[in-house]
Amino acid sequence: MTKQQKRALDPSKPLLKDRQEKFAVGMSQSKTLGQAYLDAIPAHVHHSGDINAAKVSGHRWMKIEAMKNRVDWLIADENRRKQMVADQLADDKQAYSKGDVGRLFIEVSDALREAFSVGQNSSTPPAELEKIRRVWSEHEARVAKIVQDRPALSNEEAKTDNAELNRAIETWEMCQCHM
Repeated sequence: MTKQQKRALDPSKPLLKDRQEKFAVGMSQSKTLGQAYLDAIPAHVHHSGDINAAKVSGHRWMKIEAMKNRVDWLIADENRRKQMVADQLADDKQAYSKGDVGRLFIEVSDALREAFSVGQNSSTPPAELEKIRRVWSEHEARVAKIVQDRPALSNEEAKTDNAELNRAIETWEMCQCHM
C-alpha cells in the first residue's frame, strides 16, 4: 500500500504535500476552490493568478480521494471542537457571574481596539483592517444593546453579582478610549 493510499484511509493525518494540506484547510474554512488553490501555492511557484484557472486546478485536487476525505475530516473535526466548546460553556455558564461577563465584554473591546491600533500602525492590508474595524464596531453595538436592555435592578440584586456588572458597565461607559 502506498503512502497516498494510507493517507486516504486515515484523514486525521495531514496530507503528504504541504500545498495540498493548505488547500484542504482552505476548503474546510469555506474558501472557494479558486481562492483555496491560490492560497495554497507558494509565492515562488508561477501561476497566472487567474481565478478560473485556479478553480479548475482546485476542482482537479478535490477529485483526489485523500483530499476529499481530509476536507471532510477537517470540517467534522472543527464541528466537534465547536460543539465541545459550546457544551463546556453551557456547563460553565452557572460559574460566571454577570460581573464576569461584563469584564469579559470590556476585555474583548480592549483587545479589538488594540488590534485595530496595531493594524493602523503596521503594514496590515486595508481590507483586513476594515474587517477588524467592522468586528469591533459590531461588538460595541452588542455591548451597547446589552446596556440598554438591562433591566432595572432591585436593591438586593445590586448588592450581589449585578453590582459587579454595574461597575463593569459604568467603567465601559465612562471610558472614552472605545469611542
